[in-house]
Amino acid sequence: GTSPSEGESAVDVSALIGGPPGTLDTTFADGGTFTYEGANTAAARDVALQRDGKILAATASYGVMRSMRLLPNGTFDPSFGSNGIAGINTGDGSFGLGATELADGRIMIAGTTNQDDIGVYAYTPEGEADGTFGTLGIASYSTGNHTEASNVLETTTGSLYVVATEFGTPMKARVVRFSAQGAHDGLVFSHDNMLVEAAVLQDDDRIVIAGGAGGDFTLIRLDTNGMPDPTFGTAGVVTTDLTDSADAVQGLILLSDGGLLAVGVADGQVGMARYLPTGALDSNFGDGGTAVLPLSIASRAPNAAAMDSKGRIVMVGHANGVPAVARMLGDGRPDYSFGTAGMMYMDMPFNDRNYGYGIAVDADDRVIFGAVKATSGGLFISRLWP
Repeated sequence: GTSPSEGESAVDVSALIGGPPGTLDTTFADGGTFTYEGANTAAARDVALQRDGKILAATASYGVMRSMRLLPNGTFDPSFGSNGIAGINTGDGSFGLGATELADGRIMIAGTTNQDDIGVYAYTPEGEADGTFGTLGIASYSTGNHTEASNVLETTTGSLYVVATEFGTPMKARVVRFSAQGAHDGLVFSHDNMLVEAAVLQDDDRIVIAGGAGGDFTLIRLDTNGMPDPTFGTAGVVTTDLTDSADAVQGLILLSDGGLLAVGVADGQVGMARYLPTGALDSNFGDGGTAVLPLSIASRAPNAAAMDSKGRIVMVGHANGVPAVARMLGDGRPDYSFGTAGMMYMDMPFNDRNYGYGIAVDADDRVIFGAVKATSGGLFISRLWP
């Protein structure tokens, strides 16, 4: 046989599970894709895996905050809400951007409420509104401007960090904290001129938020009192300029050694940066700690990256009006064995533009991602072979 050319990687056919990497897993839902176009449900803005392998979807909706749960085979979970769909009445255009399962099995959706406020919606494991949380299952915080929460993270003590972007003048990254019962505990952090798209919580309950500010990758770590951590970067802030264009983090991964891997968009391509626990760039990764890959992608998605058990990284976004998933190797190179030269393009049978939102990797390294049918509503969730 012949060796793969430079820039390509060989495919170990014996290691494939079911099909070529980056192709639809036809054992999931209908030919690899679950589709829903029910009333008042406009998007799957995030997907998350529960510990039992079931799939949560945070959705945009009108008048009711709807969430969905699928069985691992891609069909509605009849034990959740009403045949797989759960709702909390809001009476306004609220929507969810981030889904999380707590240690006690409750489900939290981060998004908006009252159209403009930070909103956190709590469901029981069975999909009912959790009446012990906030007011009728809803906790909120008003910044005075339209604000969208994208993450809710549970600390070791059970309190909840909620990460959001305030769309005022200037735009601001926001972090607030609630008790396990949905009471705001007074912690409020704000950072001007930053769009925040991702966050992780370290084992010691220090939170790291990431996004874009001034056209650069930007990360901020807070101590447990909600103040910038002086041991991280410069006064708690790290900025990395990958290109001369606009760069922004779309996904953040906490590594086993305490480091961080930021994945996002850099001048219309996949950009990556790996950091030591101190916030310094890890010179063993890419080119001095960063990599800009020849994988064209755009993204409107928070929490848009995930890592599988082999250290490969996937990112969801869109390209040419269709959802797209890129896969990269752990050293910052494209994984050319995945899809078409490292990219999977999802050409859906819709007559409008579709965008990828939310991504997860299951126990078998299969890639699950959600999407929105942008102009007329509807959602789909697909699963790809690893």
